[in-house]
Order: sequence, then structure tokens, then C-alpha cells
Amino acid sequence: MRKVRQRCSPGKCEAAKRHDQTIRDHVQGGICCAVPIVPLKAGVARRGLTNREVANPYYWASIRIMNGLAQHQREWGLNEPVDFIFDERPEKEKNIILDAWNEVYCPTAPDDILAVTGKQPVFANDEQVLPLQAADMWAWWCRKMWIDNDGMIPGDSFPIPWGKVGDIAQMILDVSTDTMNHILCQAAEVAKAHPQ
Repeated sequence: MRKVRQRCSPGKCEAAKRHDQTIRDHVQGGICCAVPIVPLKAGVARRGLTNREVANPYYWASIRIMNGLAQHQREWGLNEPVDFIFDERPEKEKNIILDAWNEVYCPTAPDDILAVTGKQPVFANDEQVLPLQAADMWAWWCRKMWIDNDGMIPGDSFPIPWGKVGDIAQMILDVSTDTMNHILCQAAEVAKAHPQ
């Protein structure tokens, strides 16, 4: 089991606790999404898809997060469409997420999911959109927990060490190897029909 070392100097811990308070004051839930990189890389290489969007873990995570929230957001009391704001990314990664949105998520989502789907995702600098800093902290702790628990985030756990289970609704998502292989097979067929 590989451990992620907790790097939390007193100043950083205080900042992290402020981010935690921002989450508690303004957020109805947190979403953790894990994309298993080793099986993804192996599946992509085996099918010759290294230059395709499906090779990027952001592709998988963005679709899984958007779809997972849309399926369960009413349980959190979110009855209006939700817009996604992601951290600023390099142009290539932005395009991967937007392609996932435009070419996979929107065209394949059922009508009841589209009814609670907001506008196309946007990207912002976390220095200018401060809630993104809190989201980054949440994501870091989720990743730490996932690594520390051999690829699992226990459903009754809380990723932030000073929080309590049940304080904030949370959704723990992953991309199963079976789902990944199924989609990679489809992508390989598309790649054969439409070589780059």
C-alpha cells in the first residue's frame, strides 16, 4: 500500500481549514472520482489509442462526474441545472473535456438527465474563482484516501481529516475496468473507421 504523505505545515493547515469552512458554508456535496491510470494506459496502448481523447484521464473523470451528478443531484436538493466550472487547463485538455461534453455526454444523456444539465463547462483560474481552491483541497484529500486504501474510498469515510462523516453529502465515483474496456473497444472501432 502506497501512502501519500500529509504535507500540512501550520499555515497550510489553517488555509485548508478555511477552505473546508468555505465548502461547509456554500457547497451541498462533494464528488470524488477515481480513474485507474494503469488499466487505462494498458487498454489505450493495447488498442493503439494513445493519440485519442480516451487516453486522457480528464476525459473519463469529466464525463463520470457530470453524469454522476446529473443522476443524483435531486437527492441533494439540486432541482435546477448545474453548471460546471473546472480549473484552468492547457488548451488540449480543455478540448478533451469539451469534446467529452459535446460528443459523448450531451448526445447520449437521456432527457431526464439533460433537464438538469447546465451550460457547457467553463474553465477558470483558481486565483480568481476562490471556491476552486476549496475544490482542489477536497480533490487532494480524496486522492490521498484513494491511494492510501489501495484504490478504494470507503463510502462511510470523509476525505478531510478534521471533518465528520455525514457533514456534507458525498458521491464516490469510479470508472470500472469493465466499463473502461467496453468504451475503449468502441473507441478502437471508431478509430479504425476514422483514422487521424
